[in-house]
Amino acid sequence: FLTKHFNKVQWVIMAGLVGWIGYEVYSWRHDRTAEKSTDFLFKALAAENGKVGAADSGGEERGPADTRHVYATDEERLKAAKSEYLLASTGVSSSTAVLADLGAAGVAYDLGQYKEAQTAYEKVTRLPGYVTDSDIKGRTLEGLGMALEAQKNDEQALKTFRELQNMDSASFSALGLYHQARILKGQGKNDDALKLLDKAGEKLATMKETPGAIKYLGSQVMELMELIDPKKAKELSTKLMSTEAAKKLAESNALGGLTGTDGQKISPELQRRIQEMMDKQKNQAPAPMPGPVAPMPDAPTGDAPAQDAPPSDAPPPGDA
Repeated sequence: FLTKHFNKVQWVIMAGLVGWIGYEVYSWRHDRTAEKSTDFLFKALAAENGKVGAADSGGEERGPADTRHVYATDEERLKAAKSEYLLASTGVSSSTAVLADLGAAGVAYDLGQYKEAQTAYEKVTRLPGYVTDSDIKGRTLEGLGMALEAQKNDEQALKTFRELQNMDSASFSALGLYHQARILKGQGKNDDALKLLDKAGEKLATMKETPGAIKYLGSQVMELMELIDPKKAKELSTKLMSTEAAKKLAESNALGGLTGTDGQKISPELQRRIQEMMDKQKNQAPAPMPGPVAPMPDAPTGDAPAQDAPPSDAPPPGDA
């Protein structure tokens, strides 16, 4: 069979070799492109978090030197980051591309290029990662809404923030409610804004046992509520307090809210120790006051004459 069909078998083998070599070349180029895109993404992040001003020389007494790249102005820093983000967005990896586009949109917003930022955020909404990654979706909707708001398009901004509110994530839902309330407060619609802030507080209250997750947004919601209804803001601060924080506050109040010499609250543990010491001292007899003890005169004996009393004109001890 091989002798009879040698030419055909030879071409099949050659085609297989060519296909295998082509795949290896494609795979190598694909990996190289992905590596370059990742490098551009890291460079963009480094530029965005770069330092503005003079370089830090460091030193043993000052600690390790700040190795971040130094830029003369914020604009220079943001432009460098934007350039790297655009290079990273051309990568073959969809995950890299969506992160790069999202980063470029954020930098455009920071540069005041709101229309360009809107276009970039809208591009992200059409990428696969927007549908599959809730964090990307939430950040995209927030950025898009803020870009629309910056262009005085409050109606579309509110619509976008309502979409953010409808996400399953409690934190993103609360974020959408907060942004809507902020816009309505600016329009003078305080009652409507307060209702949305109440809903945002309810969302955040479901996560109060993880205070780190709601620390920033919780403070923003309470700060905005304080401007409308201080009483409700105070009630919300209690509602958002974790069980551990509430316990510590109760202990502090039980000890009268002791404070240190610098005006800062003393920790509950230290307050407890102070209280224990105070209770212990109450149960003990008062100690004699410290100071010199006056020597007692020797008692007279039968063989020793009694000492004469001091003359009447002698000065009292206090005047000696």
